[in-house]
Amino acid sequence: MIRGYWGIENGLHHRRVVTFQTDRTRRTRGHAGRLMATLKNLVIGLLRHAGYTNLAAAKRQCDADLTLALIRMATSSPT
Repeated sequence: MIRGYWGIENGLHHRRVVTFQTDRTRRTRGHAGRLMATLKNLVIGLLRHAGYTNLAAAKRQCDADLTLALIRMATSSPT
């Protein structure tokens, strides 16, 4: 049970570090770090739900055209 939890936790942490470079940010006031991690987990979940399998490519596409990315996420249906 514990090993399974850490496998999931490490997977989420790795995705945040690689995609959003979270280890480079220095948010130390209050709950800012935890809040940013939660928001980034939400974004990862929304991108996965929208059908993206490569988070780095999804981030580049969203950076290039935020409106298109938001429309795609809003109109995606669960699989």
